[in-house]
Amino acid sequence: MREAEVRFWFWKTGGREIEELRFVYLKVGGGVWASAGSTHVQLWTKVYAHYCTFHGQLDDGGNDAPKWESQASAQLKGSKAHEVWPLLADFCNLDKWFPNLHTCYRVQGVSGQPGLVRYCEMKRDETTLWAKEKLLMIDPINQSITYEVGDNNLGLKSYVATVPVVPINNNGCKIEWSYVCNPIEGSSLEEFQSFVEYCLQGIAKKMELALVSNNTTSYSMGDEP
Repeated sequence: MREAEVRFWFWKTGGREIEELRFVYLKVGGGVWASAGSTHVQLWTKVYAHYCTFHGQLDDGGNDAPKWESQASAQLKGSKAHEVWPLLADFCNLDKWFPNLHTCYRVQGVSGQPGLVRYCEMKRDETTLWAKEKLLMIDPINQSITYEVGDNNLGLKSYVATVPVVPINNNGCKIEWSYVCNPIEGSSLEEFQSFVEYCLQGIAKKMELALVSNNTTSYSMGDEP
């Protein structure tokens, strides 16, 4: 399904078939991502955000301004996708990788299952920034997660993101981060995008260092004296 068709569907049905659209997202989305790449990751992220806002599952804040939509990516040249995926899928240990994030723990739900909620906290100057984030989808086959931000003091409303690990010609991989959200009061898309890119580069660097260190240790332990 192309983006133009999705837009037409919204216009034609006025939301009446939104449940079917959600079914398409949940049941077909993974296959579409695998065959069509990151363009559809952004599309289905946006579709799900529309679904959640329509049903009041995400707070749109009464904001009629166009939503922010963007994507960032970070390459890990020395790590394979199957090595990076378990680190990304470990939803409640984000503090190991996310720059300046000092707290991340499970609030509710089952590890590795949709509905899992994590609490994240960081310090900025003297201010404590926090958010509760819910895992909406985890796809081990296509190595991708989708999550939404709920209660928070970051100014985020109707925020949904999809983060896949994508192999690169059997030589390394990249992490992509696609998101859609309402505009943040007092900020700009450019500023927020810069923050996302900084954080993603930091995550990729920490993950790659950890994997290289682990591989080096394993190799050393396997050496003969």
